[in-house]
Amino acid sequence: MEILPTLLQFVVGYGSLALVVWAFVDAFRFDRADFKTVDKMPRLFWLSALALAFALFLWLGAWRFDDPFSARSLTWIAGLVVVAVYFWDLRPKLQNAQIARQLRDQT
Repeated sequence: MEILPTLLQFVVGYGSLALVVWAFVDAFRFDRADFKTVDKMPRLFWLSALALAFALFLWLGAWRFDDPFSARSLTWIAGLVVVAVYFWDLRPKLQNAQIARQLRDQT
């Protein structure tokens, strides 16, 4: 029954990579003015943090769970925290700021 843990590692690991890529592309599509409007860290910070998380996922092979408290696993958790903060806190505010900016530009 080694197939189930391997499949779970595959889904979680590559799913994490997919989430980081999605977050990076999503953050890239917002304007700098939207980041200033929501009064959070600048766009360059978020793009850098998400790119760093992606690079660390690839470099350390964070999808391998040999030791749950190894540097790989802790890096994976830290990267997912960055992605979670982006999707949970920042993205809804950016969407509202983008809609408000588009409405303001139309009038």
